Amino acid sequence: LHHALKDSVDKIFWVDAGASDPWEYSVTQHFYTNGMGGGINIEPRIEAFEDIKKYRPNDINVNCGVGDKAGTLKFCLEATSASEEVIKRYEKSGKKLEFREVPIRTLDSILEEYKINCDIHLLKIDVEGMELSVLKGLDLKKYRPWIMCIESCCTDNKGMDPINKLLSENGYSIALEDEINAWYVCDEHKDLKSRFLGIAELKKIYDLHYVRRDDLIKRYVTWALNGNPYYKLGKTLARPFVPVIKLFKNK
Repeated sequence: LHHALKDSVDKIFWVDAGASDPWEYSVTQHFYTNGMGGGINIEPRIEAFEDIKKYRPNDINVNCGVGDKAGTLKFCLEATSASEEVIKRYEKSGKKLEFREVPIRTLDSILEEYKINCDIHLLKIDVEGMELSVLKGLDLKKYRPWIMCIESCCTDNKGMDPINKLLSENGYSIALEDEINAWYVCDEHKDLKSRFLGIAELKKIYDLHYVRRDDLIKRYVTWALNGNPYYKLGKTLARPFVPVIKLFKNK
């Protein structure tokens, strides 16, 4: 994203549906912490949402789920999803699952509430199997995000077909597919497609380095102490060592 947009806009505006943690694996953290943009972060889980409010005070932060119509859905905390298909996969693991009823809104209603009439440079959708539903709640004739980042690892190829069809019919084409996401660019800015490079190509241009975040390590330890040690301790000890891309730096 940095490479695709760096010569096109001074500050980017994003809409992040399924924002999750404001730091770990965040698509927008680099832009926010370096003063390069801001936007709307939408997250249904109250724990993650409280972190977003703390670390993204200058953004618009919305505590809800997103879908094709307003209402409520049964949300599985372990699966971080309301998708029946995804929840069934987690049920097979034998773990005890916790559910909450969460409010669901459309992207249209959120954009209208906050009177968004500027360019949306990035729409990121990471909702664990409900990506198509989110897209159906957005008027793509009225709102034209330059780039869409849609998580595809929770959706098989057959499940991505209707997403590709919907976006193709509305003037979007694939710029890049990696192991996690599919990246789309609108026809109005199709020149950006050539700027989507693989990691090997990006390494020739940028010094990509990885860091751990002390706040995350402390938080995982706290979770272990306050929760079920047998379930959480192993995860707690491992996760701080998962690399997080923090900064792109020109060589």
